Amino acid sequence: MSTRVKRPSPADAIIHPERLELLTVIQLSGPLSARELREELPRISQASLYRHLKVLAQAGFIVTIERPPEGRGAPEKAFSTAPTAPSSIRLRGRERSTEALRRNLLALHAAEVALFERSAARRPIDAGDLSWRQSIVYLDRSELREVRAILARLKELETHRTDRQRAFALNVRLFRA
Repeated sequence: MSTRVKRPSPADAIIHPERLELLTVIQLSGPLSARELREELPRISQASLYRHLKVLAQAGFIVTIERPPEGRGAPEKAFSTAPTAPSSIRLRGRERSTEALRRNLLALHAAEVALFERSAARRPIDAGDLSWRQSIVYLDRSELREVRAILARLKELETHRTDRQRAFALNVRLFRA
């Protein structure tokens, strides 16, 4: 019995922040081994690193090459940007450059960091109170209207709280692709 591996679209491959960071490091530093990538990005676990490299390779962004050993030993596998890596990605019916998508994603993360820093400046954050969730959902217009109504109701509940339960924060950004 054979199982078919679904090839990720370039958009799905590059949208993940860790994959984007890996791709940027490989583009800036040239071919790097998994060991060298771990040294550059120590916060990414080894299992996640290999998983992200596999997705980037399946999407056509990187290739595996063999580097000659320094001295004796077996050739070392290294990861390099693919010579035919996509320069643009078709996303929701429009062609978008990978550089523009990278800039937009970096701007989004910079805005999230700024929001976090403003929140941390207002009050100390205990480690148990900190969590991060991120989801990408594609909606049609009617579903988007429904989500906006739900978010408005949640915002109303948040502003009219009178109890002393642990507060929650809801930060949602809606983007049109």
